[in-house]
Amino acid sequence: MSNNDFYANVKDDVSRSTVGEERVEVNQRALIDKILARYASAGACYRELLQNSNDANATCAEIYFTTNSSDGKEIVTNVTYRNNGMTFRPQDWARLKSIAEGNPDESKIGAFGVGAYTMFSICEEPMVLSGTQALAFFWKGDALWTKTITMTNRPKEDQPWTSFVLPSRDPYVLPSLVEFGEFLCASLTFTKCLSEIRVYVNHKRRLTIIKTLLQEPTVVQINSSKNKNSWFSWNSSSNNKGGTITTSPSGLFALKDDQSLLESVYHVQVDLDGDVGTVTARYLSGLATTNVPADMTSRMERVTKKKPPSKIEVQIFLSHDQTIDYNDDDDDDGIGIGEVDESKRRNYPSSSSQKKRREKHRAVRQIVQSFSPRMGEGRIFIGFRTSQTTGLAAHLSAPFIPTVEREAMDLQDHTLRIFNLELLDFAGILMRLTLEHSMIELGLQFEKGASERKEIETKLLREAKEGELQRKKKKNDTISGTANTNTTNNLVTGSTLFGFAKFMAKGVKKTIKNVVTNISDMVDDGGELIYPLDLRPLSLAQGFSRCIQDRAPPVLTRSGVVPGDKGRLPNNGMEAFVDEGVIRKVVYQNAEEYHDVIAACRKLSLDDLTQKLSKDVLDESKLIRLIKWWVKFSKIQSNFSAVQGAELKDQVRFFLDRSNQENNDEALPVYYLKDFLFYLDKNRIRSGSGCIIEDLPMPDSILPKQIHEEVTTRVLSDTALNGWFSPLPIEIWVDFVSQHPCMTSGQPEYDKKRLQVLSTLGNEHRSVSFQRVFGNFCRNLLKEKRCLPFDSIEPLPYAADLPSNLYLYSAELNAFSNIGNFHKVSKSLQHMGVSDDFLLSLGVRKSVAIEFLFENLHTLRYHNDPKPLVEYLQSASLTSTDIQQLRNTQYLPAENDVSRMFAPGELFLPDTTFRIFPFVRIMQWPSEDDITERSPNGKFLLTLGMKPLPELLQVLRYISDEVTDDVTRLCCLDFVAKRLGSGGSYELPYSKLGRSDKLGLKFLPCKIKSPLSGVEKQTCCSLLNCCSNNSAGVMGFPILHLKESKNKMYGNLFQCVEEPSPTALLQQLQVLVSLAKKTLGAAAAGSHRVSFSRTIIATFSEIFNYMSCRTSEIDVSRLNNEEFIPCLVNEEIKWFRPTMVFFKNKSSDDEIGDITQSLFHVVDFSPFLAGAGVRQDASTKDIFRRMIDSPQTVLSAVNGEENYRALLRRVAANRPFRRVTDEIRDAPFLLAYIVSETKKSNDKVTFELAKAEDIFVIDNSFFGRMFPVKRAPHESDLEEFYALLGANYISKVVRKKFDVVGSYQHKTAVTEALTERISERGPLLLSSSNTSRSLADNASSILEQKNLEIIQAPELKAIYSLDKCVRTQQTTCCVRQGMFGKNSLVVTSNFDWFDVGFAIGELILKRCQLEDAFLISSLLETPLQNLRDRGFPVDRIIKPKAPPETKTDSPLSEPITIAAKISSGSNSRPGNNDSGMATKGYPKDEVVTQKSENLKKKEEKKSPSKLLGSKKLGKAFSGLKSSNFGGIPNHLKLGQSEEMMSGPSTGKNDSAAPKDDAELHTNMEHMLQKRVQNAARSVDSNGIKSPEVSISIPEGLDHGSSCEIIPSQDITPFIGTNGESESHNSIKIFSYRKDEASNNYLRVNFDAVECFAVVLERLCVVFELPKQSVAIYHHPTSNVIAFNSSGALYFNIRYYYRIHYARNLHRKRECYSYWFVVACHELAHNMEGPHNRTHAFYTESYTSLYLPKLMALFDQVDE
Repeated sequence: MSNNDFYANVKDDVSRSTVGEERVEVNQRALIDKILARYASAGACYRELLQNSNDANATCAEIYFTTNSSDGKEIVTNVTYRNNGMTFRPQDWARLKSIAEGNPDESKIGAFGVGAYTMFSICEEPMVLSGTQALAFFWKGDALWTKTITMTNRPKEDQPWTSFVLPSRDPYVLPSLVEFGEFLCASLTFTKCLSEIRVYVNHKRRLTIIKTLLQEPTVVQINSSKNKNSWFSWNSSSNNKGGTITTSPSGLFALKDDQSLLESVYHVQVDLDGDVGTVTARYLSGLATTNVPADMTSRMERVTKKKPPSKIEVQIFLSHDQTIDYNDDDDDDGIGIGEVDESKRRNYPSSSSQKKRREKHRAVRQIVQSFSPRMGEGRIFIGFRTSQTTGLAAHLSAPFIPTVEREAMDLQDHTLRIFNLELLDFAGILMRLTLEHSMIELGLQFEKGASERKEIETKLLREAKEGELQRKKKKNDTISGTANTNTTNNLVTGSTLFGFAKFMAKGVKKTIKNVVTNISDMVDDGGELIYPLDLRPLSLAQGFSRCIQDRAPPVLTRSGVVPGDKGRLPNNGMEAFVDEGVIRKVVYQNAEEYHDVIAACRKLSLDDLTQKLSKDVLDESKLIRLIKWWVKFSKIQSNFSAVQGAELKDQVRFFLDRSNQENNDEALPVYYLKDFLFYLDKNRIRSGSGCIIEDLPMPDSILPKQIHEEVTTRVLSDTALNGWFSPLPIEIWVDFVSQHPCMTSGQPEYDKKRLQVLSTLGNEHRSVSFQRVFGNFCRNLLKEKRCLPFDSIEPLPYAADLPSNLYLYSAELNAFSNIGNFHKVSKSLQHMGVSDDFLLSLGVRKSVAIEFLFENLHTLRYHNDPKPLVEYLQSASLTSTDIQQLRNTQYLPAENDVSRMFAPGELFLPDTTFRIFPFVRIMQWPSEDDITERSPNGKFLLTLGMKPLPELLQVLRYISDEVTDDVTRLCCLDFVAKRLGSGGSYELPYSKLGRSDKLGLKFLPCKIKSPLSGVEKQTCCSLLNCCSNNSAGVMGFPILHLKESKNKMYGNLFQCVEEPSPTALLQQLQVLVSLAKKTLGAAAAGSHRVSFSRTIIATFSEIFNYMSCRTSEIDVSRLNNEEFIPCLVNEEIKWFRPTMVFFKNKSSDDEIGDITQSLFHVVDFSPFLAGAGVRQDASTKDIFRRMIDSPQTVLSAVNGEENYRALLRRVAANRPFRRVTDEIRDAPFLLAYIVSETKKSNDKVTFELAKAEDIFVIDNSFFGRMFPVKRAPHESDLEEFYALLGANYISKVVRKKFDVVGSYQHKTAVTEALTERISERGPLLLSSSNTSRSLADNASSILEQKNLEIIQAPELKAIYSLDKCVRTQQTTCCVRQGMFGKNSLVVTSNFDWFDVGFAIGELILKRCQLEDAFLISSLLETPLQNLRDRGFPVDRIIKPKAPPETKTDSPLSEPITIAAKISSGSNSRPGNNDSGMATKGYPKDEVVTQKSENLKKKEEKKSPSKLLGSKKLGKAFSGLKSSNFGGIPNHLKLGQSEEMMSGPSTGKNDSAAPKDDAELHTNMEHMLQKRVQNAARSVDSNGIKSPEVSISIPEGLDHGSSCEIIPSQDITPFIGTNGESESHNSIKIFSYRKDEASNNYLRVNFDAVECFAVVLERLCVVFELPKQSVAIYHHPTSNVIAFNSSGALYFNIRYYYRIHYARNLHRKRECYSYWFVVACHELAHNMEGPHNRTHAFYTESYTSLYLPKLMALFDQVDE
């Protein structure tokens, strides 16, 4: 059987069953609340009441608000709503009392029966009155009840009204009448019956809205006979693509017939406190038949409880006109496009009363505007407005199926979704039909006004023409082509476009305006039609487009109504030049979205404009507008190509106006704009003196002057016109003018024009940056033309000549007057501003030709004084050929050689400093002051090859080879030095000297001093071998020897090495060492040799000091194996390597330094030697090496055993070897002590040096006293070191043997009790926190009872032997190894706990020492309570277990009676008393109960004792006091347990009685409190400076790392503004020493410091701490919140400020609880240093101990 079959059977069984029936209960209050939650709208209650009124055929509804004033606000206490519709019928009363019983009438909106319950949103118990009956709702718990009565006293005039009385459940503020009026006004949009709503406030009418029918519904004729060009044909089929489709896609709705589309007009009036506003609304309604399939009908009936309607009416709100009754005036913005008197607008009153009046007008306007939708905010009405929009600017009302709350149509249910979307599609069809009808009417009206528009347009064009002429006269350069304002018609006259637009807006606005606005209001931005957010606007758009599929929606153009794809939209002013088929801009702006999205009109394009311009010839004004428009258009539209712009220009034809010519009937020439390439830019071509640029000759490709003036240069220079025009380049104009007769004929009639052109060219030449290029350009064009005027006394046929035939007017030609005639340029050129430079660039001569000069040199007589000749040549224009000829000709005299004339390259410029060099020839010159390298004459001579300076190499060779006296050498060096500096003449040549020249030229004076003999000599050296630093002379290097002030300067200039190179230093050092050794070897013995040795020591000390300055440069590793360090040994020099000597120690209290000086050779400190490897102190390895080689020498050097032992400690702490070699083992360098017994009280101790194998480590003092051996020092580090080198632990060497006297006894009372004690304390013995020794590998299993057997023996004897020495001793416990790993512990009846501890220690520890044995014995012997009191973690190691049943004869059955017995025999060794108690039990009559307080007081009276002086033992038992050890034997013997010390057990599973637990807790609290008080220390007033410390943490203490870092602290007292370093309540304050910002922080936030001091003071009261033991400090970066320093607590203010003070929590409990826990944490450090589980235990203990006091403090803290 399948699951479905099984479920079906179960269903049948349930249906047949007659038992178990229960009614489903409904919580009515919760149900109504959930229903109300579905109504999102704030006015849902009034919407439902208004809807019910409309359904009841009411024509009027009244709303009464009753209010009370409170705090200046009107509070609504009651609302009464009533309507004059049909009174309630019985079925209406029944439905009112039932939830979800909807109205079955298919023509009504209500379907679900829950709308009336929206009354409960504002009222708890509403009441309804209708006719003579009244019904009241009231609640009983969560159940809603009603009561109905018949009214006998209701007035007759009130009986036609149905009233709803709604007392306010929660009084609320009276809603704004403006907002409420908007809601009510919008609610009347599609009501059929309800036409008036009145609102009263406290029985005063405040608001009235009346809706009146103005025009009865009329049939809309789509296929109008008036329009012969209509393309519509009726077709009701949805499948036929021809004609008009009037059926929804699935056929659910179809327009009934061609008479079913109706249009009506309503008038809505709003009266708000006397101010009236009106709106005229235009509606389109369509009647449709429905054809819903049967299956769909059944599904809809099941959901909506009613059948779908057989016919429906769809209404569309299309347009509105709004006006307001202005009693005074209104503001300037108006409403919609309604009429407002313009005169009233200009005479606006400004009084305050009128301002209030205007505010009321605005309120009325706001209500009226809510009647019609804004762009994109059209709503879907289902009776009343819903929250859903159409996505368009049109309201839509249709019988959609809504959701329960009626806020939206239902698109969730599949069936209802199909119904609603089909209805939306049908609504889109009606919109399209309305549009087509409106556009047909618009086209007819447009045709009627064609002639009127033509006349007005002609008039506007004429006015624009006159305005342009008037502007020309005023020379007012404007960019726009618009005309002046016509005051008569208030129109902007100008272009045809604007005139036409204003005509459309004013001339025929009453016929056009309404239709255009309809389109604008009906369609929003269209975005949702393309990318819908939901299906509503998409379905509307589908219906709109399906209605007429083969035609685009119509549009109105300047040519009439055309289909949208034929119309063109305006495009940024392009429409001014294209008129056919273009939509006016004002029309487009009124309905942009319709044209863009619905009609899909295309914008005008450049192709359209180009095509239009190719057919037209533009007049001058239109061309000017076109050029200006193109500039603006290019900035807006940048997506066109340059080719398109060029094509547009190529198609433009135009003619120029002849306004200045009268009665000229000749045809005007037509020009092509493409022929004009340039415009004249006065900034590009600057006219010369005395002329204007327009007077100059210009090419024909220049834009006409009149167009240029109107367009202006600023517009023409815009980048948008770069492809059309460019400024006339100077090169093109020069080329053009060079062909003009004024520049070619040379005739006198062109003199004026010629001068103007030359002046302009000269001005241009002077202003351009590339004068040479421009001059050459002009020269190439004018060099063969008679273009330059000249002055002549004689009459000549030409007034101008070639440039090459003329000379400058300023040229000095008198010197050549006897050898020829010369013409100069006209002086008029100078008056016109033509410069000589420009004339020279054209080829005009400045001087005579060089050939002429050379031909007449003998005539001119320049041989004796060359100055005039040089000056003339310098000023002349010379060609390269002339220059070359001047270079090679010998025509200049020499000062010191008169034998002949010389060429310039053979001479030097005159300079007195050259006379010290005999090889230099100086040119003869009258004065040396006026000729230098920088003077004009000097520069010219240099270009001819004359030398400014002698060659550097020649000068240096002269100084090195020929100069012998020092004076001349210094003069020559000064000459060179002056020219070696930065930028000097010799700088570059000097840097290019080769190494061979630098080595061979020895021109620098130097001195050399011998380091060993001190002899000094002077010589000349090359710059590579000479040093400028005198300190290098200590090693015998040559040093520059000049005046002291010049040494460094000349060293830098001549680039001498300041000091020798590191390699040279090392080589020189090796040479000096070798020379010193050789000299010493040759020196004879005696005083001279000793003196020379000391000289060597001093000399090398200076050398090492000098080389220390160069340590960073020298590779000292090359000297590691060199013996170069001299030391004086017995008045003889010995040479050592760096590792063989050490530095002298200057400190007198340095023990290590003294050892180094006494054992090794030392020298004075030198950084150079330190770098080479000489050390300050001997290392441990060095000392150890010396100890191995000569131990006695070392012992003698350190002066005593104590110092030698210190060396051993040093070696032990830092072992200088990796492994122990035989050499180390066999070396007798270890201290060994021999103890000899004497008759005196003290033993005699002597020492000697011995090897390790002869020495014993005394790890058992008992064996140490027993056998006379050589002992290792009794120090743990040295003991380990000795053992490492081969010394034996005496405990391992001594052989032990135990003899049992008598027979064994098994399972005696003693053995049983001891077995139980070991088993109980086993975990404590094995705890890693109780010993630092390593446990044996199987320590945990050794103490198990199965592996350990305890046997009793009468007597035990221990025999110890070492070599041949044997000793015997009585004992009470020993261990014997058994079979299979089982051990036997043999004890005597009166055993000693120490012997037992030693025996167990040997079992569980790898090596057991006396302190380990004592610890184990104490852990076994001491009561658990005492161990708890001393801080041992007993309870966490030993798990509590239930005590065994007590028996009267058991040795564990009695509590502590042994105390009295121990107290009576405390000074004697345990004896029979203990054994008797162990075997017979404790006497019952001696049971006593002692409180732990008394026991503790007794224990505190006794002081702890030390055992063998062991520091480790003392540390291990620092918490155990009184009689646990020392002179008092085991006071807790066998037979005692934890229960005996704590009292009898009271529970089955308790290890101690509750009373005892309380006592233990009290003791713990007392101990913690006392620890807090005893450990508290006062804060150090000087601050803290401590380094970072690492502490080792034993393993097993629940810590992540074996090492914990304690941060460093460096704080200093902070001095506040009061001069004190403490707060107001005397708490110390500290700042971070290393950062001044810490002091600033405390000063700025001192209020926070004072608040923190209050917190700490109160916590001191909680912990009973003195305030002197706490402090506040600041550290800017540390992550430490607080720290404990020797019992004083320091808290970081930075965390307090961030966590609490800055968040205003410093007075809250959170603050005190936080710092309370921090204090507990720090107090726990008094008990335990590291952060381990013990520290955590004490932190918890402190928290629980002081928490009650903290809670008491909370009562004082303000929350």
